[in-house]
Amino acid sequence: MSTVEKVLSSELNLVQFDNPKMIATKSMPTLSTQTKQEKYCMESNVSAMESGDYVDEAKQHNCTYVLNSILPRKEWEMDGKIFSQQISIQPATKRDVKNLVEKFDTYLKEYNTKVVGICPIKQEIYSQCFNEVIRQVTLNCTERGYMLIRIRDELQMTIDGYKEVYESALAHGIRKSLQASIISPQLKQILYQVD
Repeated sequence: MSTVEKVLSSELNLVQFDNPKMIATKSMPTLSTQTKQEKYCMESNVSAMESGDYVDEAKQHNCTYVLNSILPRKEWEMDGKIFSQQISIQPATKRDVKNLVEKFDTYLKEYNTKVVGICPIKQEIYSQCFNEVIRQVTLNCTERGYMLIRIRDELQMTIDGYKEVYESALAHGIRKSLQASIISPQLKQILYQVD
């Protein structure tokens, strides 16, 4: 994650979270953050969500597990107390969807995102909006939400691949330009000598 995305993700948030809960104080040992579902998966040696028969896997994982794979729970310390906050499991109302659209449009204008071309700020805003849509869909149908998570992850890998190809092509172009600038004076000198 780039520095722009880190700053943005702390400044804006389109994904709906539950209210923060205190999980421990500094003097107390920290509580286990594993859910019953995660403990079951570890004890039963259930495979990760990325492999196997996807329909069966999606049914295997409960809604909370799928929601937590969208974004992990947030944990922070304040005044010697440790707080935790996870994605909301409250279904979205029409008003929530309308607020999401308004916040989405506001953030695009507020951060002066590029209309055309690559813009990491715009990409982060779209990513957060898509995560919120996935959250809303997951609450209605876990399997559909799981499928959207897979689509999101595949798209992110594709975008990362294109970025790699772009950077490689850019580096290749710069190398060729430097080679041409070095060879060009030598060729001119050879042509001058031939004439």
